[in-house]
Amino acid sequence: APPPPVRIAAVVQKNMSVTERTIGTVVANATVNVSSQVAGQVMSSEFQEGQIVHEGDVLFRLDPRPFQAALAQAEANLARDQASLLNAQQNRRRYDTLFGQNAISAQQRDQAIAQAGSLAGTVKADEAAVALAKLNLEYSVIRAPVGGKTGPIEIQPGNLVKANDPNPLVVITQIEPVK
Repeated sequence: APPPPVRIAAVVQKNMSVTERTIGTVVANATVNVSSQVAGQVMSSEFQEGQIVHEGDVLFRLDPRPFQAALAQAEANLARDQASLLNAQQNRRRYDTLFGQNAISAQQRDQAIAQAGSLAGTVKADEAAVALAKLNLEYSVIRAPVGGKTGPIEIQPGNLVKANDPNPLVVITQIEPVK
């Protein structure tokens, strides 16, 4: 038999893809049960079942009116109590001056100091109530905590949701990256 043919080629350095075939299981990096943090009526669903959503996308909108009213009430209480605190602080300064002139008793001065301190605490509580009302208003818009594929929508517009209900509104399965 004749000798086999010999081929000649130039040596070149380059990246080569490596393909490995193996048996395994693909698992989602995260599966998130999306629930509402506040109770309210679902006004709209902003996605469709099986849709790919990104982190921060709006999923549901709850009726914001009760939360807006609670915020307005908290802000009104804060304004009222700030005005009362200002008046109590002015009275305290007046009573301090009068006490220095021996025109009033120590008890009257102490009452003015206590009232100003009490109202200062009330103002701090009102500020916290305003912050909580703003947070609840933000929670009336339910956003995707992770990006991924949505499952079935478990609640429809018009239905009421409970805060932190163990039954999720929707399940999002993160598909990129995977394990």
